[in-house]
Amino acid sequence: MYSPSNGQSPADRVAVKPNAANRQQESVALSPDRAHPKAKALLSEAFFWSATEKSAPFGNEEGAAAFSGFRQWRPANPNDSPVLYLNQLIANWNYPAFDLTTVTLDELSAYITQGPSGAGPLIEQDNAVIAVGFGQFVLEGRIEKDLQILTKIALQRELLPVLLSHFPDSYQPKRRDLLSRLLKAVEAM
Repeated sequence: MYSPSNGQSPADRVAVKPNAANRQQESVALSPDRAHPKAKALLSEAFFWSATEKSAPFGNEEGAAAFSGFRQWRPANPNDSPVLYLNQLIANWNYPAFDLTTVTLDELSAYITQGPSGAGPLIEQDNAVIAVGFGQFVLEGRIEKDLQILTKIALQRELLPVLLSHFPDSYQPKRRDLLSRLLKAVEAM
C-alpha cells in the first residue's frame, strides 16, 4: 500500500511546513468564495476543495504542501511558469529522477521498482503536479499550457492500474471516479 516515501512526510521536505493549525487555516482560505470566479464556476463540487479527501487536489500532504508553497512562490514569480516551481519543489524533496511526461508502463514499472519506497515517490510527485495545476486555476482563473499538459499526464498516470493498485481495493473505485472528474475539469480549464 502507498505511504509517504522514505519515512519522511512531504511537509518535512519543503521549506513551508504545514501543520494541523496552518493546514486548517489554508483550507479556510481555500474555498470557492475566495477563488477566482472561473474556478468557482468550474469546480462546483465540494470534493475539489476538500482538505481531507486524499484524491482531491489539496487533500493529501503533498498537494497541501505544494499548493501552500506555490501560493507563496507565485507573487515573486508572476511571469514564470509554475513548472519551474514544481521542478524546484521536487528537487527539494530529493526524489529519484523522473520525467513527469512518462506514461509508458515499462518506464513506470522500472521507476516503481528501483527504490525501497515503490510507487510512493511517483504518487507524491503526481499529487504535487495536480495541486499546482488546480492551484494556479484557483488563484488566477487560468492554467498555463505546460502545466495543464503535466496535470493531465499526472491524472492519466494515476488512473493506470499499476498506480491504482497501490491503494486499498475498497478505495480504488472512488479514487478512479475522483481522478476522472479531476481530469475532466483540467480539460475544461
